[in-house]
Amino acid sequence: MARLPRFDASYALLIGVSEYQDHEFPEVPAAIHNLAGLRSVLAPSDGGGFPREKCRMVSNPRTGEGMRVAIKRAAESATDVLLLYYVGHGWKVDGDLYLASQSSSPDSIETTGLAYKTVRRLVRSSPAAIRIIVLDCCFSGVATGLLSGTGDLRLREPEVEILLDEELPDDHADGVCVIASSGPNQPSQDSDGADHTAFTGHFLATLKAATQAGEVRDLETVFDGTKAAMVSAELRHAPLIASMGGARRLALVKSLTAVDPVPVPVPVVVPEAAVVRPPTAADEAVAAAAVAPGDGPAKLMSWHTPVGSADIFDSALALTLLQQAMAMGGDDEHAG
Repeated sequence: MARLPRFDASYALLIGVSEYQDHEFPEVPAAIHNLAGLRSVLAPSDGGGFPREKCRMVSNPRTGEGMRVAIKRAAESATDVLLLYYVGHGWKVDGDLYLASQSSSPDSIETTGLAYKTVRRLVRSSPAAIRIIVLDCCFSGVATGLLSGTGDLRLREPEVEILLDEELPDDHADGVCVIASSGPNQPSQDSDGADHTAFTGHFLATLKAATQAGEVRDLETVFDGTKAAMVSAELRHAPLIASMGGARRLALVKSLTAVDPVPVPVPVVVPEAAVVRPPTAADEAVAAAAVAPGDGPAKLMSWHTPVGSADIFDSALALTLLQQAMAMGGDDEHAG
């Protein structure tokens, strides 16, 4: 069964690079739309997800060091769930994955970008119980092979053989999940034909479909839906997921029907003593006895209230008031 984050103890960092100083890396205008779209789903204005201040967007970081600092701060801020998302250019050098910054170029990526191994180290050092990394960049599938050496590992593409290294510390046994937009040797399409990149566009659509359907879908189910949509769209690349522990059972967003229901007003139970009884023969006799002889109407009752008093001459009204007073046991009314 899927579980939701304890949002007040969780943190989401969304990094997107759309502009590059080196023309060897073409612009990715959809990256900024990705950040805004994800934040609107993860931190909705109605407060049903990550607090807005704990779902931070970092657009066009100038250097790899700037990305490193932002990731370090986010990692230190989460104790339940840490979510890191990156969209931009990825590049491989000697089999290692690097995430490009605004100042990166293919020739300088090792010094101007951020090595994924550094990202992994920062994320693994977080006190968060569950850590999620989502990469939307070329060759991002490399990251799925740098998760763990043992344990409950699930690499969803058995035909892809990647060496796995390092074990997770025992105190982080709750889990880690890495989702990549493409295989370790595949580029990632930078547009879905609309506002988003191909992978994130389908990922977002799957998340939104779950909320609108009133469902809480875990990461694995969202991934399966995303992959199916990408395959149906006949894209040139397919996503990968690897996880250990219970991370794949985490749900990132609530459903629209999972919010607390509006309280239903509880009917007020009227005490039986306050219910007006149908008039009895005895009541009618009391009212008849109150009629004085003579031609003019007789005063039947004086009705006293905090704002004044009134003389009652109508027998039907007097009988009704008398019945209410007798039924409720009040002592503010006096027969005349």
